[in-house]
Amino acid sequence: MSNEEINLDKIVELRSKIEEKISKLKQELEELNTLMQVLDRIIEEASYKPAIELTKEEREERPVKRDVLFTWRGKALAWVDIYLDRVVVDISPEANIPIDHKLVAYIKRELDRLFEEDLARESRGEIEPGKRFIYTMDEKDGLLTQIEFIDHGDEARRRDLLGKIRWVLRTYARENL
Repeated sequence: MSNEEINLDKIVELRSKIEEKISKLKQELEELNTLMQVLDRIIEEASYKPAIELTKEEREERPVKRDVLFTWRGKALAWVDIYLDRVVVDISPEANIPIDHKLVAYIKRELDRLFEEDLARESRGEIEPGKRFIYTMDEKDGLLTQIEFIDHGDEARRRDLLGKIRWVLRTYARENL
């Protein structure tokens, strides 16, 4: 064997070892990425707070905009407070909208759809954990009194949802008030 053949054999052997090392590193990287996803989920679950459980000082922040959302026959029946990352719609008990009405179910389906879309976007890595859309609906004596959603300032989503909520209020008022 010539000197060149020996060097070539060593080079081929070295290349093979490098390929094995790359394969092992890729596998290790996959394992680390999986572990990171698990840790992200644990962190998210530990830091997640439903809108209803926000601390008092977070609730006391001043809205960026406050306005009447819906009036019926000259009387305001719903108001909207718009914050940097969330929206609160207060609905007067005089609107008399039962929480189990089909129009309330429509709004709930729309809110659930946005929540599910953000869960899917989060699982694909398109949004950060904890930055997904969440909402609450409150009632008193069986009547819808408040809808709150945390949308992290998504203006298009806000306009769409507020338009749908206004439509529900108008439709209910036409049929029942």
